[in-house]
Amino acid sequence: MVETPKPERFASKRLVAGFVVALIAVGAYWWPPSYSEIQVIPSWWVFALISVAAAMIFASRVLRQSMMIGASVAVGAMAAIVVRVIFDVIADPTSHNLWPFELVIASLFIVPSALLGAAVGVVVRRLVPRN
Repeated sequence: MVETPKPERFASKRLVAGFVVALIAVGAYWWPPSYSEIQVIPSWWVFALISVAAAMIFASRVLRQSMMIGASVAVGAMAAIVVRVIFDVIADPTSHNLWPFELVIASLFIVPSALLGAAVGVVVRRLVPRN
């Protein structure tokens, strides 16, 4: 009888956790200031650092779905930006007239950073012995 490999425990929970952590971390930085107070370019670097850190932490715990964890962190960070756009547009419909470009530029920083963080997490998991 051939045994099928069991999926890693809690992998899907880590996917959700990566999404939620990125959403809350980016949201905590992005949501409080008013739209006129935000400096966009420095914010993208903060989002990239948050994405690297979150993906690295979660991917270092799960080996098989590490790139999925990186993707879930990226989607969580992007969701925080979408939430901000939605609330700003509700308050002032002219405030985000270029929101698609805002999302594209953010994704250029966030997605590679999250995938890099996941890759670093995999390397850490393979190099650090587990007890």
